[in-house]
Order: sequence, then C-alpha cells, then structure tokens
Amino acid sequence: MIIQSSQREIDFSIQLSSNRPFQIVRLLDSIEETANNPNRVEVLVHIDVGDIEMEKLLECERTKRTLKLHYLQTDLVKGFNDIWRTYNLLFKNTHKDAYFLAILSDEMRFETHGWDTLLLSYLAYYPDHIFRIRCSKYRFRNYMDFWECGFAPDSTAFYTYKWLSVQGDWNPCSGPDSFQQCIAFYLFTSDSFSHSQFYRDISLPHLHFSGEGASIGLEGEALKQRIRDNLRTWFILMSHRMQQEAKRRAMLLKATIIASTIQDNKQMTVQEDARSCAFLVYDSNGVVVEKLSYRLSYIRITLTNFLRAPLVHYYGGGGTSILKTHPWNGIKMLIDTYIPGGTTFLQLYDQLWEAYHRKIVVKLRDRRNYIVGMTKDWGLLAGICSIPDVLIEMLLPHPFDKRYIALKIKIRDCRNHIKGTLDYYGFRAGIKALYKEYIRPRN
Repeated sequence: MIIQSSQREIDFSIQLSSNRPFQIVRLLDSIEETANNPNRVEVLVHIDVGDIEMEKLLECERTKRTLKLHYLQTDLVKGFNDIWRTYNLLFKNTHKDAYFLAILSDEMRFETHGWDTLLLSYLAYYPDHIFRIRCSKYRFRNYMDFWECGFAPDSTAFYTYKWLSVQGDWNPCSGPDSFQQCIAFYLFTSDSFSHSQFYRDISLPHLHFSGEGASIGLEGEALKQRIRDNLRTWFILMSHRMQQEAKRRAMLLKATIIASTIQDNKQMTVQEDARSCAFLVYDSNGVVVEKLSYRLSYIRITLTNFLRAPLVHYYGGGGTSILKTHPWNGIKMLIDTYIPGGTTFLQLYDQLWEAYHRKIVVKLRDRRNYIVGMTKDWGLLAGICSIPDVLIEMLLPHPFDKRYIALKIKIRDCRNHIKGTLDYYGFRAGIKALYKEYIRPRN
C-alpha cells in the first residue's frame, strides 16, 4: 500500500557516494535552497571506512540541516568500478515512506525552485505506481538499440519506490543509470507490434540541473584511466548475461503491471519459470493469463558486441564525426584497456608515426621543390620529361586508392608521351606536334 503524501514523513530519497566534502556541502545547500519542503527530503551518502574528514563533516551537517541526512560507511569501494555496489546498500536503507528515489553525483546542483512540489504533482500518475520521471539532457531521446542505453542513459531520473522494490535493488553491475535505461528499453520494446505498449517514462521539461555529466574535471592520466574503467564496465553491461538480466527485470515489471490491472488483482500472482526464462501471471483459478519471456539470443548479443568492439568509439556515442576524424580510436582504446603494456605500445607507436610522418612531409616537400626547380631551369617540357617513375609514385598519398592509382597512371603516360614525341620529331618539330594534338583541338 502506498501512503498518501500528507501522511508520509519522507517524499524523496536522494542517494550518492562521495569523498569530497566541499562538493557534498554545496549539493546539500542546493537541495535545501530550492525545495519547498526540504524536511521531507532524505539524503543517503556512502563514504569509505577511515574517511575521518567526511565522517566529521556529515555528523556536523546532520545537526544543522533541515533535510534528513544519513550516511553509511563500508570498505566496498576499491576503485571506480566498485561504486555501484554501494547503491544497493543505500537502497536497503531507504526510508519506508519515500515515494521517489534518485541517484545523483555530488557535482550536481538543483536549479529549479519548487522541484519537490513539481515532482509530487505526478504522485500516483499510474495506479500501480510503477514509473519514472526523466529529467536529464536525454529526457526526450528515443532508443532504437540497446547500446544507446549505455552512452545516453537518463542519468538524472526519479524512480518510484515501487519500480525499484519490484526489482529488489538498483543494479547488478556498474552503471545504475545505464542499467535502468536498459530495463526501460526492454519494457517499451517488449511487444513492438502491439497496439498497447508499456512505456512508463515521463519526460519533465521544467526541471533543470547543473553539473550533469561524467568525468568532469578529469584530465591527463586520470582521464585516460577513467576511460579504461568505463570501457571495461561497458562490455560487462552489454554482455548477454547483463542484458538478459535487464530484460528479466523489465518483464517482471510488466507482469506486475498486468497483474495490477486485471480484476481481482489481490488474487493475481506472478511466478518465474527460470527454465523457460519467462514470468507467468496466474488468475485466481490458477490459469495462466500471460506468459512473458525474457530470453535473449546469446549469439546475437555476443556477435553484436564482437563486431562493434573495434568501432566502440563510433557505436559508443561518438557517431560519424569521430569516425571521420579518428577512425582507429576504437582499436587503440581496446589495446590500451585490455592488452598488458598496451599504453606503452601506443605511446611508442605515436612517437614512431610522428617521426615517420615528419620524414614523409620533408620528402614530399623536397620532391616538390625539385620539380619546381627543374621546370624553372630547363623549361616546363624538359622538366616534365625528367620526372622519374619513383617520384611519381611518391607524389600522391593513399597508394591503395583506385582514384589515385589512375591519376598516377595518367601522369606517367602523359610524361612518356611528351618525352617520346620530343625524341622522335626533335625538339622544335615535337613542340609543333604536341601543339596540334593538345592545344589546337581545344581552340
């Protein structure tokens, strides 16, 4: 049973993990300054065991804040890839009255005054209380592929407690926002050709935040290490096991929604048949009303990930622009992340390529100057006739491009024809013959 807003002690539970005192204080200030009823907002913060500075700060903030501030200390976080584990613990400690839950970073700030009243206007928007409100910069995005959920998730979304309690926790891998986006994707696309769809996302255009984004302020080696960590967690999220788990949770939400809309819903039951990878909805007589399969093709998911891996910079959010400017970045990212010594190899490769490129540029410039000098000293025709074949091969880039191969052949044929004509007729008569052949027909 969902408690009405007037009877609840807490309406919102904002959850995060932080080790930066300055940022967490600014976030708390932002919440209290913009909320109409900050006393009905709960903030749950995870901190590391032994972080004395954060512990003292939060104890001090609890005594002077209007909002309800609580913190949890564990030693779960060994690195960036372990942060997701803390959110499931925070969810277990969520206040029983909370209706909306959200995971935010300590860099985010509320910009809309009265945001809590605005969100509460959607209280019980669906009778079953299973929905979420999208507030990020991707709030209006439609998703056509499961990879889109990884690089463009709705990272600022408010979930109903019922949405998460049906699932049991936030996520089984890194990226709660991306994983929940996958769930919403599979829920929406579960029956694409049916006239009725289960779309439980509400896009709220009037709620604004600042500080939204990932890896803000990182640069140099710290940014490179974050990219490596993100790439490792990316392929874990996109794996068949995690994608099938996302669809399993989506079908569980769908089964719960169906059970709540059928008559005599108190007697409706939802059971999972793990062997057939499906959820069964039974009516009061024990008859199966609906069977919802969450099975995904292992071959399709694995093959898709394998084929897209070399172009992860394109399929992972870069689009055609990054593919044109940095076509090999995907392979470099894989080498840097998964191959031992890959970082050193890429650094050496870049140094060698830069030296080789510089050498080629110098050679091309010297050859250009050589041709210009010959045409000035000997005349245009004599200069053209003295161009060696090796120089023609080196004049143009892209040696394997058919267009440039054809152009080289034309240059060589033109050179040979001019040289042969001058040798056969002599210089003066040859000039006249070339004039009649090339210039007079045009006139």
